[in-house]
Amino acid sequence: MAIPWFDANTAHVSTLLALRISVATGLLLVAAGCGGGRVEAPKGPLSPPQAPHPLVHGIFARTGAAKVDEATFFVKVAERPFVLVGEKHDNDEHHAFEARVVDAVGKKSARRVVMEHFRAKSQEKLDAFFQSRTSKASDLPALVGWEEGWGPFAPFEPVFAAALSHAMPVMAGSFDRIDVRALRAHPEEVIPADIRAELGKVTFDDTQEKALVDELFAAHCGHLPGDFLAPMAMVQHARDALFAQKMQANGNTSAVLLAGKGHTRGDRGVPRFLPLGSFVSVALVEVEPAKTKPADYEELATHDYVYFTPKAPADEDPCEAFRHPKPQGTPKGSR
Repeated sequence: MAIPWFDANTAHVSTLLALRISVATGLLLVAAGCGGGRVEAPKGPLSPPQAPHPLVHGIFARTGAAKVDEATFFVKVAERPFVLVGEKHDNDEHHAFEARVVDAVGKKSARRVVMEHFRAKSQEKLDAFFQSRTSKASDLPALVGWEEGWGPFAPFEPVFAAALSHAMPVMAGSFDRIDVRALRAHPEEVIPADIRAELGKVTFDDTQEKALVDELFAAHCGHLPGDFLAPMAMVQHARDALFAQKMQANGNTSAVLLAGKGHTRGDRGVPRFLPLGSFVSVALVEVEPAKTKPADYEELATHDYVYFTPKAPADEDPCEAFRHPKPQGTPKGSR
């Protein structure tokens, strides 16, 4: 029985199957992607049309209740050395807005773009792609590869077009994989020494850890074994430390990070591993009908800015995969 990764940051089942629990072997592997990729929508009508929401396409700062106009927002964001943008992976509007952020930052000063969407093994091909003078964004899936769990490539293409136009190389931000079962017994053999060193510099209090563990448990629809919760929390912190390392590698002093918004939050995410005052964090948030004020959303307390968007079309029940898992060996194309 395989249980797909149901990401705490995005509340959607990932077709990356980044988390696999095998009852037969007891092996649990966490792949590089945090998940949140789209699942195939059921046939028939999608969610009904939404009534206009007062927050849609509004930008709000952590301080103050007034909207921030877009021109001011892009200027302020581009001024910071490290720009972190937290997405919901299956929302196309989020990727369109990320492309605008990359373009605005590139006009100010070209810098690397670290993306959760690529594993370490992709870096060599990414380097060749962005070093070539003939590369086009549309060629990236063929020349570099694109994991289907992130959904169709088309909504992401403008991000790469913006990066190419400003000569901003893309860096793979994720581990290839982490064996969580091994992590429980021998973390020193699973998490690289340099990442363990970074983890040793940051302390998370009990409240923060409990909140993270609760999210992980809820995100797996209550099906994540209790003894895996602490290792999974360690993986989350390790991935945040890796993102920060990639942003600052080789003495680099500026970068853009595109990742799930659970990684970009200031209280326990990547900002904890960056120099104070060096970054700006932006959460891309889907509106909820009953929440009509910016203060109704937690992200306004954990990020510097929030950009509100409509919800992505509804997918199938994300917990269905836990209630009725497909047998191992299911052909890839049948997911």
